Amino acid sequence: MLVRGLVVSVDDTGTAQTVTVKTHDGMIYRDIEVWMPFGFASNPPIDGAAVVLMAIGGDVGHYLALPVSAASRRFGNQANGEAVMYAFDGTRVHCRAGGKVEIWGATEVTVHSKDVAITASGTITLNAGQIEIDGSLHVTGPINATGTIHGA
Repeated sequence: MLVRGLVVSVDDTGTAQTVTVKTHDGMIYRDIEVWMPFGFASNPPIDGAAVVLMAIGGDVGHYLALPVSAASRRFGNQANGEAVMYAFDGTRVHCRAGGKVEIWGATEVTVHSKDVAITASGTITLNAGQIEIDGSLHVTGPINATGTIHGA
């Protein structure tokens, strides 16, 4: 048995995310585990969030919720074959058609790693108001500057 419901609240603090859901007939179901795909987690906005509840073994006392949908916050207008992981504020990782990947940080993008390697067969372009390096800079090729070099 399947039933659709509106999400009333989300608890994302335990080993499994749980939701409280109000179904079409006004029934309230609490502590329903949300079945999340491996490698992806989200805490959806409540406004307009909906789920499909599955009654395990036909037992409505043992519902399991499929991943939460928030149609009012859906990221649309993608080309065929594109995929995006996004948050409500516009932050996203967008795998675009043609082999392009776009990363948008609403305020900041932070990479945490021991080492970071960027390999490009073409040009790497940085468009920034200012670039700050906290540490040493090692360059193995020529440096071509078109502006003024300060503090040299």
